[in-house]
Amino acid sequence: MIGHLLGSGPQAFGSWTGAAINETSSVVAAGYVFSTAAGSCAVAVELTRTLMLIPSPGPPGFWGKYRDPESYRTLSPSSGIVGTGAMVMG
Repeated sequence: MIGHLLGSGPQAFGSWTGAAINETSSVVAAGYVFSTAAGSCAVAVELTRTLMLIPSPGPPGFWGKYRDPESYRTLSPSSGIVGTGAMVMG
C-alpha cells in the first residue's frame, strides 16, 4: 500500500485519501484499510470537500436573475440551483 511505503501517518494518509479520491465509498474503503484513524480522517475530509460543492451553483444563477429582472420573468430549468440539480440528476 502506498501509505505504508511512504511512511505516512494516519492523519496524513487520511487527508490525502479524502482529498484525492472522488467517490465517497472508495474513500471509506481506502482509509479504513490503512487504519481506523486514517479512515475517520479520510471520511471527514471527503464529506467536507463534498459539502463545499453545495453553495457553488446558487450565486451565479441568482446574481443573473437580480441583475436583469426582465430576462428572468419565470424560473427557467437552466437557472440557479434548480437547473444545476436537474443537470446533475438527469
